[in-house]
Amino acid sequence: MRRACVGFSLLEILVAFVIMALALGVLMRVFSGALNSTAVAEHYAEALLVAESKLAAIGVETPLSDAETSGETKSGYLWKTQVVQVLDEAGVDEAISAGLFRVEVTVDWEAGGGKTRQVRLVSLRTGALP
Repeated sequence: MRRACVGFSLLEILVAFVIMALALGVLMRVFSGALNSTAVAEHYAEALLVAESKLAAIGVETPLSDAETSGETKSGYLWKTQVVQVLDEAGVDEAISAGLFRVEVTVDWEAGGGKTRQVRLVSLRTGALP
């Protein structure tokens, strides 16, 4: 009498391992991409906080006048502010003595692979003419 073969053949096990390896490879790429996207989003969020902070300080901590300033944070973000008067005094009533200024804040940082990323905020502010 012959016994019935019970279990999996070697070929079936090899095919199962190949399918599992391919699936794990795809999953690893997906998780790697998600981690990379999370890191980039964190850098953008921190750069945006720096830019918003610098934008809020202009006109409060520093007077509104045509000027450019720059610096670097402890985290390694390079920031630059630029204030330019939009309307000159010729178009403004002397009794008002206020002007319109364009304020631009740019924050740069080095991302992986030698790429430089940037966040730029632009606003219009009114302030006393110098």
